[in-house]
Amino acid sequence: MVSTEMVEKLDLKRLKHPNTYRVSWLQKGHKLLVDQQSEVELQIGRYKDKIVCDIMPMDVCHILLGRPWQYDRKVTHDGVMNCYKFEKDEIKHTLVPIREEKGAVETGETRALLMSGKQFLKQVKDSEVGYAVIKKARTVLLHTEIIDLPIEIQRMLEEFADIVVDDLPDKLPPKRSISRHIDFTPRASLPNKAAYRMSPKDNEEIRKQVQEQLDKGLIRESLSRCAVPTVLAPKKGGEWRMCTDSRAINKITIRYRFLLPRMDNMMDYLSGAAYFSKIDLKSGYHQIRIREGG
Repeated sequence: MVSTEMVEKLDLKRLKHPNTYRVSWLQKGHKLLVDQQSEVELQIGRYKDKIVCDIMPMDVCHILLGRPWQYDRKVTHDGVMNCYKFEKDEIKHTLVPIREEKGAVETGETRALLMSGKQFLKQVKDSEVGYAVIKKARTVLLHTEIIDLPIEIQRMLEEFADIVVDDLPDKLPPKRSISRHIDFTPRASLPNKAAYRMSPKDNEEIRKQVQEQLDKGLIRESLSRCAVPTVLAPKKGGEWRMCTDSRAINKITIRYRFLLPRMDNMMDYLSGAAYFSKIDLKSGYHQIRIREGG
């Protein structure tokens, strides 16, 4: 059997199954109709073969060699050594499981199977299509280390270097024609929530982030009667994002309603675009200035 995902990604040719059937052991309580096949070329060590596999949706593996393959190749299974022995094209083959390096089993690490450069070049020459995963050190997109990017991307980064910053500026954003402010429901009582219980480590992290915002001048000590608790949310990189539990204050905030843009119109604006990027909006709120007293 071959997985549907593998057939789609490798664009393998689909063949009509001569004898369609249903299976129920893949998905409990559901009988899956198998009506397509695909010829798959594979290699395990020195063993090369072309096998007609039934196409099924699987996520545990890509190819599963079952009893039909064992029958066609007259395979002998050695239960003690856990290996499969057979002969093809007058060549004897023995398929053994992947053996872990000494110490890898104790640490739980899995050994990576890599091929040499000569083996890779030979495989590319013998095959019409080749796929390879190359591990490369991540390029840091600093303004002085963008030489590996296409010239168009370099020009764009240089043009918008003032907005793609590594850290927040040490000043408030400029005053614009429209000032933002928060309006509350008239005669609503302001919430005053108690702080959440935190560990000394969390408390120190919040104190550190608050002090950084105070030093930059982005925030100042509040004399408001309204208080909401602060929480920490973990980031993927192991850092912490400071958030405020604003559910209570949101209940008494007047919401401004405006029409959302049409999705089809927004897609039309992208006509002819060739490059797309996702700007890191870390602490992007520093670009929005709140009206004084609001």
